[in-house]
Amino acid sequence: MPDFIELAVEEIVEEEIYRLSYFRSTEKLKISISHIGQTQPLFCREEKGKAELFSGFLRKRALDELGFKSANVILWKENEISALKAFKMAFFENALSRGLNVIEQAKAVLSFKELKASEEEIKEHFKKAHLGLKISLIQKLPQIFELNDVWKKYLVEKNFKAKDAELILRFEKDELDQLEVFIQLGASYSQFRQLVEMIDEIKRRDFCSAGDILERVNLKKIISQKNFSSAEKLAMIIDEIKKIRYPELSRLISRHQKICEELNLPEGAKLKPVDWFEKPEYELELK
Repeated sequence: MPDFIELAVEEIVEEEIYRLSYFRSTEKLKISISHIGQTQPLFCREEKGKAELFSGFLRKRALDELGFKSANVILWKENEISALKAFKMAFFENALSRGLNVIEQAKAVLSFKELKASEEEIKEHFKKAHLGLKISLIQKLPQIFELNDVWKKYLVEKNFKAKDAELILRFEKDELDQLEVFIQLGASYSQFRQLVEMIDEIKRRDFCSAGDILERVNLKKIISQKNFSSAEKLAMIIDEIKKIRYPELSRLISRHQKICEELNLPEGAKLKPVDWFEKPEYELELK
């Protein structure tokens, strides 16, 4: 049976293979601990005479930041719990109590694999935690954990799902470096998906790279425009990429705009294409 003990915080070893807290604030925890103390112990297992933390990384960080010298710990002896069983306990505690963001899910798959869990076992664990993953995604998801912190933070802040990883991982590392410009411009989740989906489709159609496409839209020229906000620059980039992705539609829209200008319609009158140019017909809207 594990022991409930008090340990010096500095004696508790943080082993990275168990960590499942990324890009999370400790503020709420610190407020709670400051008012009522540590209500939930840290979970540790004895490894070579040391207390190895396997669940409670965020709680330990909050205790550290508050200056606590000791912590309440449930400690399993070395022969009482294996590393894999300890990680399974940490996985379910975190997944079922607060959920796991996409980076934490990627790390969970990576850790399960390092601890020799099979892909079928990982799939079953995620299913029980209400985080269903296909085998194909289990094979790819750890690559998300290898992204730089700019990407990781953005994916968490915009609440990207694990399934979105498949789209992002279609790009090479140098392409992702170039696509960081969308993060810098403050692209929303929907804007980012729209952009990368169009770029991926153009790549496969034209046999080119993301960098080639960004050159075709004169990205550097748009970014250098000092009179436009980041949101306006992003909108301009989206419009330019749309023209490349849908050249015929762009041609029809341009032609339609020219016709409307030449007709010099009175105020309140609007000429609208039927079914977005699917038919050679227009509707006249009067207000």
